[in-house]
Amino acid sequence: MSIIEASPHSAGAAYVAIDRHKLDDYRPYIFRTTDFGKSWTKITSGLPENSYVHAVREDPKRKGLLFAGTENGIFISFNDGAHWQSLRLNLPAAPIHDLTVKNDDLIVATHGRSFGFWMAFLRCGR
Repeated sequence: MSIIEASPHSAGAAYVAIDRHKLDDYRPYIFRTTDFGKSWTKITSGLPENSYVHAVREDPKRKGLLFAGTENGIFISFNDGAHWQSLRLNLPAAPIHDLTVKNDDLIVATHGRSFGFWMAFLRCGR
């Protein structure tokens, strides 16, 4: 399954998460375009090599603040995907199948654990 996220900040910008684990490829794949899909840049620096990606979302209020739901948890990028870091906090290790940002909340859908609401208090400048 793949998910495409159109940027709410820039026309022509979008992100795609590609899940290839059913092809025995467990590597993370997230790509960014800024030219309406003519070219794509892989943005996976900092993601674990064996943590395939289910979803990628951009914060609707802060440009370049990205969230990635992977097989091993949530990751965050403050610089448009140039580098990712874990956002696990107190969430148990679980596959994150989807994410959405609503107001100041990060809504997380996990496999086998329903869904939960998280305050994304790391969103600086809010």
